[in-house]
Amino acid sequence: HSGKAVANLMSVPTEAPATDSSLASRTNECRGCCFSPDGKALFTIQSKRKGVTTIVKWNVDNAIKYNKTPSEKSFVGVTKLAVACKVPSTRLSISDTGDFLAVGAADGAITIIQADKLSKVASFSCHDLPVTGLTFAPNDIARRRGYTALVTSCSADNKMAIMTVGGYSFSFSFFTSTLIMLMVLLLAFATSILFKHFNPIQQE
Repeated sequence: HSGKAVANLMSVPTEAPATDSSLASRTNECRGCCFSPDGKALFTIQSKRKGVTTIVKWNVDNAIKYNKTPSEKSFVGVTKLAVACKVPSTRLSISDTGDFLAVGAADGAITIIQADKLSKVASFSCHDLPVTGLTFAPNDIARRRGYTALVTSCSADNKMAIMTVGGYSFSFSFFTSTLIMLMVLLLAFATSILFKHFNPIQQE
């Protein structure tokens, strides 16, 4: 079955309340969006070609109920908005618990935001060019390593970065990451050979 457009969620400007009557004349371009895991909220990042990025939290039920036609310019459904970063954004991701959002920016920075209050938790400068990919690791992986959240990003600078909320972050090139992976595989292979050599199978 083919789908159809059921809502047109208009973007909102920076530092303006949702009831501002001049919203339509000062809107920003939507750069990314994602649902909360429970489907009750929709998050969007919006900015112009220059200037700050606004992150907006929408109430999905209200937005779809009151924005039924693509031509209808209504802002019903906006529950909270805040400044995510001071430059245009390129990527948005949400953790599988719905607790954190990650915003990738045009200057290569990544900002971690608490999803409920849209408050800034941490920021990282891992790349020299715009962020092109951004994702959270499953929560159980982060927890097993003692972190609240674990985020991975990639960029047009050919680097990959791993960030931890409250922990250490690092980045490395694709060549370096491939080399590290090969070294780990070689070490595992060498370990298995040594284990077989010094622990021969006992013959009955």
